[in-house]
Amino acid sequence: MKINKISIFTPYSKILNDEVLKYFKSEGFAVTSNSYFDIEADYDIGKVDQNYLYDVLSKIDLNGADALFVSCTALPVLPIIDKLENKLNTTVLSSNQALIWDTLVKINKNNSVKGFGKLFHAN
Repeated sequence: MKINKISIFTPYSKILNDEVLKYFKSEGFAVTSNSYFDIEADYDIGKVDQNYLYDVLSKIDLNGADALFVSCTALPVLPIIDKLENKLNTTVLSSNQALIWDTLVKINKNNSVKGFGKLFHAN
Protein backbone atom coordinates (compact mmCIF):
# COMPACT_ATOMS: atom_id res chain seq x y z
CA MET A 1 0.00 0.00 0.00
CA LYS A 2 1.61 3.24 -1.18
CA ILE A 3 0.62 6.23 0.92
CA ASN A 4 2.51 9.52 0.71
CA LYS A 5 -0.19 12.10 1.38
CA ILE A 6 -2.40 11.65 4.41
CA SER A 7 -5.33 13.37 6.05
CA ILE A 8 -5.25 13.02 9.83
CA PHE A 9 -8.08 13.03 12.34
CA THR A 10 -7.54 12.82 16.10
CA PRO A 11 -9.84 13.16 19.08
CA TYR A 12 -7.03 14.80 21.08
CA SER A 13 -6.38 18.26 22.46
CA LYS A 14 -4.62 20.69 20.13
CA ILE A 15 -1.26 20.09 21.80
CA LEU A 16 -1.40 16.31 21.40
CA ASN A 17 -2.95 16.60 17.93
CA ASP A 18 -0.02 18.78 16.86
CA GLU A 19 2.42 16.15 18.15
CA VAL A 20 0.74 13.53 15.94
CA LEU A 21 1.08 15.84 12.93
CA LYS A 22 4.72 16.48 13.77
CA TYR A 23 5.41 12.75 13.95
CA PHE A 24 3.82 11.96 10.56
CA LYS A 25 5.66 14.84 8.91
CA SER A 26 8.97 13.68 10.43
CA GLU A 27 8.30 10.26 8.88
CA GLY A 28 8.02 11.83 5.43
CA PHE A 29 4.25 12.05 5.01
CA ALA A 30 2.62 15.11 3.49
CA VAL A 31 -0.34 16.00 5.70
CA THR A 32 -3.06 17.34 3.38
CA SER A 33 -5.63 18.13 6.07
CA ASN A 34 -6.22 17.77 9.79
CA SER A 35 -9.23 17.78 12.06
CA TYR A 36 -9.60 17.00 15.76
CA PHE A 37 -12.20 16.91 18.53
CA ASP A 38 -10.12 18.55 21.31
CA ILE A 39 -11.06 15.94 23.95
CA GLU A 40 -8.75 15.77 26.97
CA ALA A 41 -9.58 12.41 28.64
CA ASP A 42 -9.34 8.91 27.13
CA TYR A 43 -12.49 8.02 29.04
CA ASP A 44 -14.42 10.69 27.15
CA ILE A 45 -12.86 9.67 23.83
CA GLY A 46 -14.19 6.13 24.34
CA LYS A 47 -17.70 7.53 24.78
CA VAL A 48 -17.83 9.12 21.31
CA ASP A 49 -20.87 7.74 19.51
CA GLN A 50 -19.99 5.73 16.39
CA ASN A 51 -22.79 7.29 14.35
CA TYR A 52 -21.61 10.78 15.25
CA LEU A 53 -18.02 9.79 14.50
CA TYR A 54 -19.08 8.43 11.10
CA ASP A 55 -20.93 11.66 10.30
CA VAL A 56 -17.91 13.79 11.21
CA LEU A 57 -15.37 11.61 9.39
CA SER A 58 -17.50 11.18 6.27
CA LYS A 59 -17.52 14.97 5.78
CA ILE A 60 -13.75 15.47 6.03
CA ASP A 61 -12.11 17.22 3.10
CA LEU A 62 -9.22 14.87 2.34
CA ASN A 63 -7.64 17.51 0.10
CA GLY A 64 -6.08 14.96 -2.25
CA ALA A 65 -4.84 12.55 0.42
CA ASP A 66 -4.03 8.94 -0.40
CA ALA A 67 -5.64 7.90 2.91
CA LEU A 68 -7.37 9.09 6.04
CA PHE A 69 -5.64 8.15 9.30
CA VAL A 70 -7.80 8.18 12.43
CA SER A 71 -5.60 8.22 15.51
CA CYS A 72 -6.29 6.86 19.02
CA THR A 73 -6.95 3.36 20.30
CA ALA A 74 -9.84 4.58 22.48
CA LEU A 75 -11.85 6.07 19.59
CA PRO A 76 -14.48 3.57 18.33
CA VAL A 77 -13.63 3.80 14.61
CA LEU A 78 -12.84 0.14 13.84
CA PRO A 79 -16.44 -0.99 13.18
CA ILE A 80 -17.07 1.85 10.72
CA ILE A 81 -13.90 1.62 8.60
CA ASP A 82 -15.47 -0.27 5.67
CA LYS A 83 -18.44 2.09 5.60
CA LEU A 84 -16.10 5.12 5.67
CA GLU A 85 -13.93 3.73 2.89
CA ASN A 86 -17.00 3.28 0.71
CA LYS A 87 -18.30 6.78 1.48
CA LEU A 88 -14.94 8.56 1.06
CA ASN A 89 -13.68 6.32 -1.75
CA THR A 90 -10.25 6.09 -0.13
CA THR A 91 -8.25 4.02 2.32
CA VAL A 92 -9.05 4.60 5.98
CA LEU A 93 -6.50 3.61 8.57
CA SER A 94 -6.83 3.60 12.34
CA SER A 95 -4.60 2.87 15.30
CA ASN A 96 -6.36 -0.33 16.37
CA GLN A 97 -6.70 -1.56 12.80
CA ALA A 98 -2.96 -1.11 12.20
CA LEU A 99 -2.11 -2.89 15.45
CA ILE A 100 -4.34 -5.83 14.55
CA TRP A 101 -2.98 -5.96 10.99
CA ASP A 102 0.64 -5.90 12.16
CA THR A 103 0.03 -8.68 14.67
CA LEU A 104 -1.73 -10.86 12.10
CA VAL A 105 1.01 -10.26 9.51
CA LYS A 106 3.56 -11.49 12.03
CA ILE A 107 1.65 -14.76 12.49
CA ASN A 108 0.79 -15.05 8.79
CA LYS A 109 -2.98 -14.56 9.24
CA ASN A 110 -3.51 -11.02 7.91
CA ASN A 111 -6.00 -12.19 5.27
CA SER A 112 -8.30 -13.70 7.90
CA VAL A 113 -10.11 -10.46 8.84
CA LYS A 114 -13.11 -9.09 6.96
CA GLY A 115 -14.75 -5.72 7.50
CA PHE A 116 -11.77 -3.74 8.80
CA GLY A 117 -10.82 -2.03 5.58
CA LYS A 118 -8.56 -2.12 2.56
CA LEU A 119 -5.44 -2.56 4.67
CA PHE A 120 -6.25 -6.23 5.14
CA HIS A 121 -6.51 -6.75 1.38
CA ALA A 122 -3.31 -4.90 0.45
CA ASN A 123 -0.88 -7.80 0.84
